[in-house]
Amino acid sequence: MKINNFINTEEMGDWAEKLSLVSIRENWCRNMSTFLQKRYAFYHVYPEKQNIFKAFKLTQFKDLKVVIINQHPYTDERATGLAFANNESKNSDISPSLRKIEKCIESKVKDGLYFMDYDLENWTKQGVLLMNAALTVEKDKPNSHNTYWNHFTEKVIETINVYHSGIIFLFIGRGLAPYVKTIDTNRHYVLKYEKPATAIIKNKDWNCPHFNTINKIIEENNGKEFKINW
Repeated sequence: MKINNFINTEEMGDWAEKLSLVSIRENWCRNMSTFLQKRYAFYHVYPEKQNIFKAFKLTQFKDLKVVIINQHPYTDERATGLAFANNESKNSDISPSLRKIEKCIESKVKDGLYFMDYDLENWTKQGVLLMNAALTVEKDKPNSHNTYWNHFTEKVIETINVYHSGIIFLFIGRGLAPYVKTIDTNRHYVLKYEKPATAIIKNKDWNCPHFNTINKIIEENNGKEFKINW
């Protein structure tokens, strides 16, 4: 898969070969290339162009253990190409959503002994794919590119579903329900929880139990030495 020289499959490592097996449509590739080129030229779009496929660059298909799926990137410069991660190099404030996640992990997983790596790349090194269902978004316009990415995201999930087994999916946000239905739960694990933004709106803690659930599954299947160090 190469989208008119806009997206180089070499950047996606072993994902490129696997995705080609489930036939991402050529017309989608052409249309998406044209759409993104225009949007990046005339609008503020996040993440930066070179980071659109960062999640796939950092977490190779062969190393995959866990898929955490958010709806779309941050609609400002904190977007990095990794779901929920923040761009520390921009010297921006840490996003409220990531603060909620940090507090949850600190209190529910780490027993108060915790240091957050805000770019979340430590998670990717352990086989966690931090994927936004829409890989791009326009400034201050949540969900602005969601429908354009549907085909690609469906194919990514289909690829994992068919060519992997025992993967743990954590869907964060109700808007992801259509993707959940495509997963064979006899081969994989599916977890769901509300997005941190909902907790922010309701002025409550975000107490997702699934970071512990994921490690319990991994320990039972593979041994505790393979658990994710959140």
